Amino acid sequence: VRAVGVPGERIVVVPNGIDPAAFAPTIADPDLRRRYGLEGRWVFGYVSNMDHVREGQAALIEATARLVRAGQQVSCLLVGDGSRRATLEAQAAASGAGRAIVFTGRVPYDAVRAHYALLDAFVVARLPDRASRFVTPLKPYEAMAMGLPLVVSDVPALVEIAAPDVRGLAFAAGDVAALVAALERL
Repeated sequence: VRAVGVPGERIVVVPNGIDPAAFAPTIADPDLRRRYGLEGRWVFGYVSNMDHVREGQAALIEATARLVRAGQQVSCLLVGDGSRRATLEAQAAASGAGRAIVFTGRVPYDAVRAHYALLDAFVVARLPDRASRFVTPLKPYEAMAMGLPLVVSDVPALVEIAAPDVRGLAFAAGDVAALVAALERL
């Protein structure tokens, strides 16, 4: 911004943040867990739109399939909707993971907290691009406020949030085997 002549004293950096009271930890609703078929499973997932490849939902689907093939009792909960949802659902159907991959579709904002509560870990598998390298998303902050461990790809903006081995784990972006290893570690 300074390069185009804006004086430094007029530049204010406002970091991302959330209202932690709005995302206080809560017990998972057993009816909601039953509705999605998550009983008796370790559940990881992501809350986001499904419009951009960079969000990495495809890696979550492949990781789930690998874990299921290895005999793990896991489920992946993908909360949200968007232009890529049909493509992701087709990938999930072809993956062999069966009902272990759950798409909720769009949920009302006031129901998002209840969906976070279903998770045992929150995964942000973003692929590296200009936006994902520099923009810190709000969802990991919401997940941390809910008391969830983070598993994030190693793009700088996410590593800054997760502080690997402090608030979460990081894996090599785009490396599904590394994602599986991080999930198994948790």
